[in-house]
Amino acid sequence: MGVDCNANDLSRSIVRWAVGGTYQAMERLSASVVFLGRNELAAQSDPIPTPFFFQIERNDIYDASVGLRWRFADSGFVGVNALVPLNSDGFRPDAIPTVEASYAF
Repeated sequence: MGVDCNANDLSRSIVRWAVGGTYQAMERLSASVVFLGRNELAAQSDPIPTPFFFQIERNDIYDASVGLRWRFADSGFVGVNALVPLNSDGFRPDAIPTVEASYAF
């Protein structure tokens, strides 16, 4: 959990949080789910100038990060993950996939 403080106007600060867990499905395979949030403390006070046809009240963003990680050697890992939005606030893609590979010598 964390707070992005706006020193000029504390009501414009943002709270960020995350909660999740990992499940070891097999000896070398694990799955994880993390829920991420970003909450503004107050409604947006500055209107968006014309030519926009809408106004943003708040930008509360909720995402889920889901993934799998496989250990292929004593010190090697391969993982796949996707960040998926849970609400429609803001302009965001349907999913953001990632792939990870690491090996320690």
